Amino acid sequence: MQKLPHIFLFLTSLLLLTNCEKETADPSLVIAADDTLQIITVDNVTPYSAVIRGYFGDNADSSSITGLRLSLQNTKYITTTGDYFRANYIGNGKSELLLENLYADTTYYLSTNVERNGLIYNSQTYKFRTHRLAAQTDSATDIYAFGAQLNMRLSEPIDPKKFKGSYGIYYSTRERVIREQSTLCDSSLMVRNLTPDQTYYFRAFVLQRTASHRDVYIWGDALSFHTPKIGVTTAAPEAVNTYSAKLSGDVNVLFSDATDFGILFFEKNRDVTIDSVGAASDQMIQKLAPDYVDERGMGVFSVTPKALKADKRYYFRAFATIKEKVGNQTTTKTHYGEVKTFKTLPIVLTSGSEADLGLSVIWATKNFGASYIYGFGQSLSLDDAASTTFPSGWRLPTVEEAQELMEQCNWSWSRFNGVNGVEVVSQDGTAIFLPANMEVGGTYTYGVYILSSEVSSRGYAKSMLFLQDSYNDSQCGKSADNDVLSSAPIAVRLVRDR
Repeated sequence: MQKLPHIFLFLTSLLLLTNCEKETADPSLVIAADDTLQIITVDNVTPYSAVIRGYFGDNADSSSITGLRLSLQNTKYITTTGDYFRANYIGNGKSELLLENLYADTTYYLSTNVERNGLIYNSQTYKFRTHRLAAQTDSATDIYAFGAQLNMRLSEPIDPKKFKGSYGIYYSTRERVIREQSTLCDSSLMVRNLTPDQTYYFRAFVLQRTASHRDVYIWGDALSFHTPKIGVTTAAPEAVNTYSAKLSGDVNVLFSDATDFGILFFEKNRDVTIDSVGAASDQMIQKLAPDYVDERGMGVFSVTPKALKADKRYYFRAFATIKEKVGNQTTTKTHYGEVKTFKTLPIVLTSGSEADLGLSVIWATKNFGASYIYGFGQSLSLDDAASTTFPSGWRLPTVEEAQELMEQCNWSWSRFNGVNGVEVVSQDGTAIFLPANMEVGGTYTYGVYILSSEVSSRGYAKSMLFLQDSYNDSQCGKSADNDVLSSAPIAVRLVRDR
């Protein structure tokens, strides 16, 4: 056999250096028949697979490249006794073979073969080693009185169906975590039915099956966590405004462990319990069910009571009735958070010419043409409004802007300086007064205000309407889509852009 030209040796060395991230078979260079250069590389090595690639010369083709033999033993008989795998010819004298179902952390030996002129030529013996899979114990998260989420990380992502072995997490009340404890072959484990106020230890593991059919444990570090005592916490109130507030609690069990939970809402500072609901005659005590619960199924829940009274103090506390195991018996006990308080914001009727109600536009505080906030001002029809010169920057509100005023502010029937109307209050307590400019039997019981809109074929335009509720004197009905004759003169309340 002839000696390999120096240029081939140089190119081969360069190729191996530029592919240093790959597992390179050893030896990586042999001379085959007809001085054909064979370069063997092992790519995409995992704990259970590898890709073998070879170059057999420009003249090689699918008929001349047959495959390789694989063995766990490095012997001269590998060319006849090793497991045979046929290579996949991919063109230009190159072949490729995916080996799977391998053992982790194991050295394999292989020999390639090439057909030349009816003869089979075998290469020297090459070797590569599969990766060792290891597990790292990660932190415990979502710890609650009866359980926790235990996490782990593998040294590399794998397909668990192809790995010869298993992996998971062990946990114990003993600091020495042994393998007889509960396990789960996954990247995380939600542990349930733990004891409150107890320290637990846990560690990740890989159970690796070897080529000699032995099971070997590879351990991560042992970590610990402590379950809290069963308890309920009342959070500080949030988003307190004139008529509502966000009230929250936190329970350190899963919501499914509680038969009931929520907020107790009351008017006097007392040690109110679940038994107080409906029992006290001198105050309002309500049990409010949560309108929000944490998507994890544990922890924070909240409720936002509406229609509260302005400038009034309220009290609240979180509660949860929890199923608890005492010995062999399961019982229920109601736990309470501390009592907390808040005061709704007062109503501030704006004295200036404009009011910022937190909306998309600024509203005027008086009707057009009025000297006082309770004055009717000048009535206009939609046709009249088109030819009227309003103060610079001011205009008629649109239907959408009137709807926004109704949806995002609190409306209540009121009386100011002897004039009936509605008090429109923003979330921060800023308010405007809209006088009722329409009467029935000599009493002003509703208001109609002109809006900017198209005139229909029947001559109707849109208006903002409100009227006193006949069943509740303090409430009112309202609409931003009320039809009115475009020629009918009605009240005007202007807006301006921000």
